[in-house]
Amino acid sequence: LRTVVGPGMQFKMADLSGTNLSGGSFPGASFYRAHMLQAIILRTDLRGADLSEANLHGVDMSGANLAGAKLVGTSLTSTILVEADLSGANMQTARLADAKLPGANLRGADLRKADLPVTNLIGADLRGANLDGANITLANLTGANLTGANLTDVSLDAADLTDADLTNAIMVRTTMDKTKLCRTKLPTGVDSSGC
Repeated sequence: LRTVVGPGMQFKMADLSGTNLSGGSFPGASFYRAHMLQAIILRTDLRGADLSEANLHGVDMSGANLAGAKLVGTSLTSTILVEADLSGANMQTARLADAKLPGANLRGADLRKADLPVTNLIGADLRGANLDGANITLANLTGANLTGANLTDVSLDAADLTDADLTNAIMVRTTMDKTKLCRTKLPTGVDSSGC
């Protein structure tokens, strides 16, 4: 399927395990509840695609374009999303434990109640993202931009916020027990207590 171009194609509940979709173009396609274990999805165009409840555990999606995609309840545990574009994606209740998202664009993404423990978000762009109720414990957010993000009811316990920017972030009932703050720009000012 490497060269397949298929806007709006249907792969609902399909078993695409081990399939190479790298470089393919699937804008608006439906991968609802698809099994994609060990699939290769490098630099694939999945803009506006529906990957809700799909199993993408451990898949390499580096450089993929998932702008505006629907990933509600999707399993992205241990998935590699280095420099992927997830801007405006709906990722409510997605499971991203131990996922790798350094340099990913999550600007304006909806991550309400998403599970992101031990996730690598180094240098990620989370400006204006909605993380209401998300679990981000033990995550590495070094150099991440969370300007204007909604962090209401978020657990940032034991996360690393070194050089992160949380200017104008909404932090209502946000927990930060043992969170590393070093040159961290908080809504209240810079905190370097953990340096």
